[in-house]
Amino acid sequence: MILARLRARWAQIARPLHDTGAGVTVDRRHVYILPTRYGYLFAGLLALMFAGAVNYRNNLAYLLTFVLCGVGLNAMVQTQRNLVGLGARLRAATPAHVGELLEQPVRLEGGHRARNGLCLSLSGAVHCLDLERDQVCDIALVVDAQRRGRFQPGELLIESRYPLGLLRAWTRVLSDAHTLVYPRIETGSVPPPPGEPDHGLRLSGRGSGDEEFDGVRGYRDGDPHRRVHWKAVARGGPWQTKSFAGGSANRLAISLPADLELEAGLSRMARWLTDAERAGQDYALALGTLHVEADHGDRHRDRCLGAMALYPDGI
Repeated sequence: MILARLRARWAQIARPLHDTGAGVTVDRRHVYILPTRYGYLFAGLLALMFAGAVNYRNNLAYLLTFVLCGVGLNAMVQTQRNLVGLGARLRAATPAHVGELLEQPVRLEGGHRARNGLCLSLSGAVHCLDLERDQVCDIALVVDAQRRGRFQPGELLIESRYPLGLLRAWTRVLSDAHTLVYPRIETGSVPPPPGEPDHGLRLSGRGSGDEEFDGVRGYRDGDPHRRVHWKAVARGGPWQTKSFAGGSANRLAISLPADLELEAGLSRMARWLTDAERAGQDYALALGTLHVEADHGDRHRDRCLGAMALYPDGI
């Protein structure tokens, strides 16, 4: 009972700094410090030296013991000060597919003093660095994306053993930043989507006989350059993309395969979507109650992959 109360009390005291998006500044209340194994050896050595000085009544031994004790106490102060005032901010990472490496961006601000021997740890990724006074440093901690869905980086551990390695000071930062981990892209040869010919994805016309010019629209990221209205661009006009009608036969309909388990089916859908996007082909998505009209481009791709990442809970 007493142990449970102590653990609960420690959990309240040792709460991490909460980064809601604007970043945090480390204060003294959130810096924790303990001796390293070398610190314990150093303390044991001081105890032996003090015992010898008392036993032999040697003033030089007293002097050396107290000087070394002062060095240890000063190291404790310097180790804590190395973290106090440090600014940290975690930002949302770029989405990745399962099995890929996800780069979690972290920004550190040195503040009014230099920071030496900082080590950052997050989900198994470790990065060590030094900061000059008033320096702002952006780093990326590489994390393996293992599970589909919403990825939250968890607690960022910042620690230091500067200057002598006798003590370890650390603080923790918990961020609200999150990103999506898309389904794994199936590799190898895959069968075409239902209703598609056996030779694979069909390119969307590009002026084929079953498509008719339907006008122009604003250019979107990911539109194929062959459909850009170059004459208008050459005249100094805005970027526009030619659109065609009558090519519904060339539009891909992506849905969850009924003969595969959920993760395998989503993996195949991600492969179909990726191949269609690379080919510049319009594709529609049907997943549960969600239906996305046929289109292509970066925004359309991210919307479809995001729905697949959160399926079925996020739809």
